[in-house]
Amino acid sequence: MPTTAEKNINTLTITTEDGHAVIYKSDGSAAVVDTRPWTRGRRVIKTTSSTAYTLGASDAGKMIVHTSASDSTLTIQADASLSWAVGECVEIMRNGAGNLQVIASGITLKDAGKPKANVSGSVFTLRKTAANAWVMWGDTKA
Repeated sequence: MPTTAEKNINTLTITTEDGHAVIYKSDGSAAVVDTRPWTRGRRVIKTTSSTAYTLGASDAGKMIVHTSASDSTLTIQADASLSWAVGECVEIMRNGAGNLQVIASGITLKDAGKPKANVSGSVFTLRKTAANAWVMWGDTKA
């Protein structure tokens, strides 16, 4: 039988939008929970070989497969240019020989000091956690 731990919820703020609950803690960290997992379908896969790719509104919820043999960048713009709902995410796969680095343009990106895809075949996720704030996790490197 599961046990229940008592938690102080006075330091949490929970917002919901488009089937996602974003839980903000007083230390500034956030967690995103999909409150409607049954509505998830297959991810649309988009392939690009651009050496300077910028996320667009239509990329939300997709998997972008990057196939360039040259070193490349993927830029996340500020909300003024890229209006995604909090909780939206995109998966990125490096499937080429060139390095792929994420560039934060007018946003805060929490990437644990590892803003690049690790090797060809690496997959990572970018999720919007608040206005002009994103988090990156997955198979990445410095």
